[in-house]
Amino acid sequence: MNKRHLFLLLLIVVYLTGCCTLMPCHPGTWALGSVSDTMGEPIKNATVSLYGSKQITNSEGCFKFSLADGLPFTFTAAAIGYKSIEVPSKAGHFYITVKLAALNSNNSSEVIWKEINSEEYNKAKPCS
Repeated sequence: MNKRHLFLLLLIVVYLTGCCTLMPCHPGTWALGSVSDTMGEPIKNATVSLYGSKQITNSEGCFKFSLADGLPFTFTAAAIGYKSIEVPSKAGHFYITVKLAALNSNNSSEVIWKEINSEEYNKAKPCS
């Protein structure tokens, strides 16, 4: 193989491996949801993170993401006075329900993923 062919082959390999680094090679994740305490009361100003992108919940405890999948592959939720939670994230379209347990309780925080289709996502409002 001559140098020109080797160079072209190397260029193709670099381009193909950089594809997912520079832009998403998959549809990404769309998620919306709510954060509440174990009694069902909304938690405002909770920090919710998906693939490293952070949101702060509104006064109704609601959040919404539309992202390309990326690192880290985790979903986290935290609020002052509550037990934070970190779980593996999922790719797709989801309504996420987060229940954070108070720090002084024996309860555990939990995350529930409900898969929805893109039409449901586009029509949905957080906390609806």
